[in-house]
Amino acid sequence: MGMKAYGCLRAGVEACIKAKKFRESDVEAVTQMMWAGGHGITSLFISMPDFPWVKKSDLIDLMIDTLIEGLRI
Repeated sequence: MGMKAYGCLRAGVEACIKAKKFRESDVEAVTQMMWAGGHGITSLFISMPDFPWVKKSDLIDLMIDTLIEGLRI
């Protein structure tokens, strides 16, 4: 199941690069960076439930928006 989800993310990244929505990049590297970011934030939420997180949905949105913005042309 994990590799299927990874494949969907990779296909989306590749489509964005081909459509020139993202700058020309290594598809695998960009996919792995996004995959790691998502897993990293999830892992931190699980392992540090008592940390004074800002609103989690806002933090997730900020991370995703920042990752995408860094790839835009």
